[in-house]
Amino acid sequence: MRASNKIPNGEKEVWWQMIQLLPSSYNQKRTVMLNYEVLAGIYPMRKNHKLDEWVDFCKWIETLPYSEIIVGKGDDNGNS
Repeated sequence: MRASNKIPNGEKEVWWQMIQLLPSSYNQKRTVMLNYEVLAGIYPMRKNHKLDEWVDFCKWIETLPYSEIIVGKGDDNGNS
């Protein structure tokens, strides 16, 4: 695991340019069906990922009903 999850702006710009060089067939949309157990496994691994798509996906997970089950946040009473 990296010590810092932040990516310097210059490095992120280089990464984005590399992604743009991929063939168009590489960037295709897919439809998937996931349950909460699968999302709970994906979330902690991808919430600080360097690709914005994963970060956006994790933000979407946080908007789901009962997302506290996935993200591990407790209720208002301090319970986990």
